[in-house]
Amino acid sequence: MTTASRALRLSLLLATACGDDPARVVPARTQPAANSVESAQNTEPTAPEPPATEAMAVGAPLAGADLARTILQLTQASERTELAAISADGATYQLVLPPGTDATRAASLARALGNLAVSPVAWPPPSPPLGVELLAVRGRARLYATPSTQGEPVATLGDGTLVVGLSGTLPTGVSARTGENAWTYVVDALGHAAWALSTELALEEGCVPSRDAIAGALSVRLDDPRLAALTLGNFHLYRGGARRRGTYVLGSDFVALLERNSNCRTVTLDSQMDTVGVPEEFHHARALVDGDTFVALAFPPEDGSSSSRWLFYPPKAPEPALELSVPTALMLPTRQRGQVRFGLRRGPHRVAGYWAFSVQMPREEPTFYTSDGTSFLALGEVAEPPPGAPNVVPEGMDTLPPPPPEAP
Repeated sequence: MTTASRALRLSLLLATACGDDPARVVPARTQPAANSVESAQNTEPTAPEPPATEAMAVGAPLAGADLARTILQLTQASERTELAAISADGATYQLVLPPGTDATRAASLARALGNLAVSPVAWPPPSPPLGVELLAVRGRARLYATPSTQGEPVATLGDGTLVVGLSGTLPTGVSARTGENAWTYVVDALGHAAWALSTELALEEGCVPSRDAIAGALSVRLDDPRLAALTLGNFHLYRGGARRRGTYVLGSDFVALLERNSNCRTVTLDSQMDTVGVPEEFHHARALVDGDTFVALAFPPEDGSSSSRWLFYPPKAPEPALELSVPTALMLPTRQRGQVRFGLRRGPHRVAGYWAFSVQMPREEPTFYTSDGTSFLALGEVAEPPPGAPNVVPEGMDTLPPPPPEAP
């Protein structure tokens, strides 16, 4: 018996002693090496992992005003992309990041919002998710309780006012930022939750000063209660004929104009006006055709009056130079409501020029106001043309001449 035969017999005996089936014992060298390559070639490719079924919730559900204040903490436009909200009751909103969002992005957002907790949430949610965007008023926006100009008016917002727009299906209608006759549902830091025509809003693509920067510019502590609920607006601030980046701040007892740099890291105080309460309307315009920015504030009627109290502040002035009572309260019927308009390029009889603002009382012709940069003068009160204002009344006349008769 050869040495190889004896070795094979010994291995068979050992296998039998251990209770194994000798037929199942196959020497390793009998398995062809090529089989492993062929097996790898015949293996089907691994199926891709199914899409994520969880989103990431940031913080706790918030009321509309708190959601607006939270979004305003995202000072850079890049932080405000791809945001969504879930509303189970139509009154509170859970801020979420859609499935597939990078974990680094979620952590960065949570830090920007004050180190809020991030937790998984089922996706899709029981109720349709809503898009969340920071929007700015273009010109002037009227808010309504329902998506219709026939709805109950809620508030009037001035140019640049920042609000949070929610797009999607809501209990009172469908909110969209674009489209024919589209309406957008918005919430703001003062607690307004209402509808605005989408054409009166635009996506805010600039930066927003942080509360730290605002507190520093105002020389107050960060925990000052007056900073708890701020309305902010970005606008063009004109000083010395130059256009600058501006942000206005409406607090509980003050209005401030701030100048900011391109990334809002540097914020300085331009002017500040102390107030009694929050104005129901804030507007800015230029006192002269190429002049500086002035401010107008409207406060709600008091003591049963139907007229709002309008204060007009010349550029950088801490006190108003003109006070008027105008029935502009939204509760009034349209026919009993006056109008205040700003930055007009057409005056009486459509004459071209520039007027700082006009005031129209119900069922009366409007009165146009011009400015010399330090005061406001009604048409007919102007003694000499203010510098740079081509719209003044000729000397010796109380009103502009009537328009020429139309050709027959």
